[in-house]
Amino acid sequence: MVLLSSFFQDLKDLFLLNLKPGMLVWVIQKKLNSFTTL
Repeated sequence: MVLLSSFFQDLKDLFLLNLKPGMLVWVIQKKLNSFTTL
C-alpha cells in the first residue's frame, strides 16, 4: 500500500507542477517498471 500511496503522491505532484503530458507518461512508465522489478 505504501508503493501505491507514493505513486498517487507523485501523480499529484506532477499535476501541481503542471508538467507536460509526455513527462507524466514517462513517470508512470518509470513507476510501472519499478513495480515489475519487485
